[in-house]
Amino acid sequence: RGPDHLPRAPNAFLLYRSFFCTVEQHAESKHNLLSKRAAERWNELKEHERAPFKTLADLVRDRHAAMYPNYKYVP
Repeated sequence: RGPDHLPRAPNAFLLYRSFFCTVEQHAESKHNLLSKRAAERWNELKEHERAPFKTLADLVRDRHAAMYPNYKYVP
């Protein structure tokens, strides 16, 4: 990545995964297994349980847009 690389704003699941890894006590050190467990739990959550993460993702996205007004995601 070049010095002009801009980070992408995290979505609701990425924010949940960060929360999951800090709250849940796992012996797993492999990130792919942690992500798999987090995805399984995310899919089990009800909409009202996902709502705080979606709201936070909206706030983070808005802050990201303010910090990087010319940012455009290019895969």
